[in-house]
Amino acid sequence: MLCNTAFRECTSGASVRVVRVVVIDQDRGRLVVTQKGGKSHYDLGISGWVEAGEDLCAAASREMVEELGVSCMSFDELFCYRVAERDLCIGALLARVDATTPLHLGDELAVARWAPFKEGLAMLSLPEHLVLVDAALRVLDQRRHHGFRGTLTRGCSVQAGPCCITAT
Repeated sequence: MLCNTAFRECTSGASVRVVRVVVIDQDRGRLVVTQKGGKSHYDLGISGWVEAGEDLCAAASREMVEELGVSCMSFDELFCYRVAERDLCIGALLARVDATTPLHLGDELAVARWAPFKEGLAMLSLPEHLVLVDAALRVLDQRRHHGFRGTLTRGCSVQAGPCCITAT
């Protein structure tokens, strides 16, 4: 069950306005960590606003190109969560990308790099990051257990809609 530690079910019915993409290469044991200009902390993957008329996958694809210079059209759903102090609902998706893919910084990022899991996790400071990585690894393990290898091909069916989890 993903509703553990800092997360609880949300009954607000608020719409998802932000997409977060966890970018992982499980075969090479690496994930993408980023740092926005002017910030002292590292972030997990990328995030951005869902624009009017976009579903989460369209927003994730656009943000991947804008922030990392990486084209990715296939995502796996993780979960939605709410950050109460900012009144935001965030839809979290997983992108599986080969770690040999070069990252190209967009205008918002000061740093974007592939990091080994252990090193990358040590760089992250928000409690939600560990829950997101755990959810992503569970999805990847399920895919591997059921014989899915290589590029993820399942399309995203998440629409910008009600939030189901709240960060406290």
